[in-house]
Amino acid sequence: MSELSIEPDMPEEKLKEVPIQRKPEKARLEWVDMARGFVMLYLVATISFPGDSGLDLSGLSILRGLFTHASAGSGLITLYDLGAPAFLFLLGFTMPISFRKRKEQKGPTSARRYIIFRYLALLILGFVIANIDLEFLKYYSFPEGRNFIYEGSIPLYHRPVLYIIPWDVVPSIAIAGLVGFIFMGVRNPRYRFFLGYGWAILYQVGLYTTELDTYALNSIHGGVFGSIMGYGSIVIIATAMGDLIFFSDTIETKKYRGMLIFGIFNLTITVVVLYLALRGIFIPAFTLSKHLVSFPFIVTAIGLSCVVLWGFYQLNTRFKLKLIWLQIFGISPFFIYFIAEVPDSLFEILTDELGLSVTWWISLIWGLVVLGYCTYVAWYMHKNKKRVSTLKASLIFLVTILGILLIVILLDGFGVVDLLDAINTW
Repeated sequence: MSELSIEPDMPEEKLKEVPIQRKPEKARLEWVDMARGFVMLYLVATISFPGDSGLDLSGLSILRGLFTHASAGSGLITLYDLGAPAFLFLLGFTMPISFRKRKEQKGPTSARRYIIFRYLALLILGFVIANIDLEFLKYYSFPEGRNFIYEGSIPLYHRPVLYIIPWDVVPSIAIAGLVGFIFMGVRNPRYRFFLGYGWAILYQVGLYTTELDTYALNSIHGGVFGSIMGYGSIVIIATAMGDLIFFSDTIETKKYRGMLIFGIFNLTITVVVLYLALRGIFIPAFTLSKHLVSFPFIVTAIGLSCVVLWGFYQLNTRFKLKLIWLQIFGISPFFIYFIAEVPDSLFEILTDELGLSVTWWISLIWGLVVLGYCTYVAWYMHKNKKRVSTLKASLIFLVTILGILLIVILLDGFGVVDLLDAINTW
């Protein structure tokens, strides 16, 4: 045997018994979890209170801005309006990381299949939740005077009736996530920025020239089209930002400074729109509107999200703050959202079926209960290092909602709900 050869310290049979040392998992991005947890904590806090409690907030502008949506024709938005699009931006921002991680572990085909299946499951769950009352379509008929398309004073043809699919935030997230993932096929993130803004502008043109504005105003979160094009553009731009931040070779300080400048640039557009509105200059369908998911609303959400992310990055890296109570809400956000939304929806259904009057103090107590138990669940999961993926959370709650829906149908079929109504009336 050559002197350069090295004999193993133990027989080959023993070497096979030695456990393989796996590479440690990469640490989570604490500042991203903090930002996502901040948004989720706010959304959970606003799910129950004040809601439909009847509390008059007309004289309390701060609370009104935190807990109620702006009216459709106001040309303004509240902080509450920006919760869902901010969450969507964070979803798109981390999508390149989650996709590449799964691609390295399972291969590209498995990674694509997983993400598509995840959002399809979320879409089905959201559709079931939005149609829990079994009214799968509603229609909008144009009021007298608007039901014809005119050329001068001559009516050309009758406007079609708009069939509107019941909608909510969960299917909006699912549709926008799918759109963002499809556009990730454009590898160059700089091109993706232009495509994202082009997608948003194309939808804005549709709001101005077609009946999309009427459809959006009679749905929720812009309905199907607002989700595909409006919210979808937010996710497209967010994925491009995520790619540049996490995978570009630019100096780190320069990348995050660029994110801050990008956020301020988008918010500048908001300031210009508000200035024009205060001067009485309104461009049709170009106002700040969560209901339309208009272009000014989109850039406001993008700008605010970038500034908030930059702020949490500074807190975490420069000031070494961890803010665990925000992180715990950001690790399994969909699961936390569902465990807040499902019981609150049941509470609303039950009180509505029984005809109970929910006062503001009952709504406040219920909101504190929901917030308290969500906080405990989030803390318990963090303590035990448990995480519920979006796909798993969607499937769990899809089965749960279908089970509840089946029970409601059976109870209604046996007349139990009618009996409860009679008892309550008596």
